[in-house]
Amino acid sequence: MDGTGQLSSDKIQCEKCLTRQSTDPQGQVLTKYLHGQLLLSLTALDAKYSLPFQFEPIERSDLSVEAAETQYSKNDCELNAAKRAIQKLKINFPKRSFCFLGDNLFAAQSVTELIRANGWHFIFTAKPERNKELFFMWEYLKDRRQCLLKKDNKGHKHHYRWTEGLPLKQAKFKESVPKVNLLFYEEISEQGEVIYKSSWTTDINIESKNVMQIAKAGRARFSIENRNFNEQKNLGFQSEHSFGHFGNLPNVFFGLQQIAQLITELFRFWKPGADWIKQAGSKRRYFETLAVLMAHTILSVDELPILYLKFDFSSA
Repeated sequence: MDGTGQLSSDKIQCEKCLTRQSTDPQGQVLTKYLHGQLLLSLTALDAKYSLPFQFEPIERSDLSVEAAETQYSKNDCELNAAKRAIQKLKINFPKRSFCFLGDNLFAAQSVTELIRANGWHFIFTAKPERNKELFFMWEYLKDRRQCLLKKDNKGHKHHYRWTEGLPLKQAKFKESVPKVNLLFYEEISEQGEVIYKSSWTTDINIESKNVMQIAKAGRARFSIENRNFNEQKNLGFQSEHSFGHFGNLPNVFFGLQQIAQLITELFRFWKPGADWIKQAGSKRRYFETLAVLMAHTILSVDELPILYLKFDFSSA
């Protein structure tokens, strides 16, 4: 799961807009009006796909006149949206197992405890500047670290280091602090150059037989940025365009964009669809051509579904 900005304006606003204030060089206070979304997508260890699954709006919830006078009183945030999304997911899929991937923002006690209370798992990016107590204990308990070193056929070294049972935060009087596991990973070239490195916190027990899978899963979280957000912002879905800025309209359009991308992703894994996309040259070009045909053609009910349309690009 990850959050993204949807709409941003210095002038256009609605009652659900978040507000962010800044000061220009002349000392004048500037207000920016925003809408955001938290997206949950399904992916795999190889991160070859990212299927939009559920989204949660990040917007003002208290729409009373009194609250509107205090712009920051009910500003929503990505963390609160994540809690709402997790609770709704449990209602919709009470028996389904999930493992949540996310950035360092979600490596917080409130989110991790909610996930574990539902019987699910998490692998979140961990960073020293945010998880100070966790990394302090990592250094303090050096003697408890476990290591694994692997070398692939390219000569790259994959170095895994982990410690289990570390407190996520500093314990206070009469407070129970969740214990998590911390994993460090580095990929080093034959020349000794660090190609990639990261660290994650997880509730999954780490062993030599599963540490590589956990690290792969941690890296797979980037699929939501590389496939979902990148495509929706830059490849024709117009997710940041304001088609309407009042009531529930921004959420309706964002939901339609998720359905559209889900269809295009599934279409890419269908063999005939993959062949037609290859003939077109790209997924975007195929569906842009499809849109043009739909705009100039009235299909009868007897014709095949629109996804079965085939284009001839040999003369293009």
